[in-house]
Amino acid sequence: MEQNITPVKSGNVRKRKSQPQQWKRNIEKRQRYSAKGLPVHPTCGHRVGYQCMLLTTRDIKDYHEAFYSTPEKSKQGTFILKYCRAEIPNPKRKKKDPVKSKSATFQYSIVNQAGNNLRVCRSTFLNILAPLTKHGIIGVFKRFKNGKSHVPVETRGGNHKEAKFGLKRDAVKNFICTLKASESHYSLSTIRTEHT
Repeated sequence: MEQNITPVKSGNVRKRKSQPQQWKRNIEKRQRYSAKGLPVHPTCGHRVGYQCMLLTTRDIKDYHEAFYSTPEKSKQGTFILKYCRAEIPNPKRKKKDPVKSKSATFQYSIVNQAGNNLRVCRSTFLNILAPLTKHGIIGVFKRFKNGKSHVPVETRGGNHKEAKFGLKRDAVKNFICTLKASESHYSLSTIRTEHT
């Protein structure tokens, strides 16, 4: 008996299931946002204004592990926004001065075992979270300021074929659904086979 073709349910397909975690680009992405080594203990010697020398080895280790616990750009960007703050500096130069002033200054903090935020210098912050660079921090704040979302979003890579061939795929599906098919008499009872 002829009948219309209907899409197969996802649980009944014979196609091999995809494993995105095993894809080469996803493996490279995890490696890109993973730690490359152990954190470096601060050597700046700051004791006034900054509290770099109050950090213990355990504080540095726990902060480093918390940042790299999830090797995803969006998670790490949220982490940076939580413990960094950008401020607009007060201009000290005259307007006729040709030297351009800074558009923003950043303050960095690290949480110790007691749960207190200790203000540290940029050198200490970057050494603990290496290979993170100052340009990575500036980029997070720029995207946060210019974007519409309050949460950093991964914009690198992505599924470009979905938008490029989406209309063609839907057209092929709609055409297949218009065809008439008859069920085969030689298929197993547990497997339904149809022929057009």
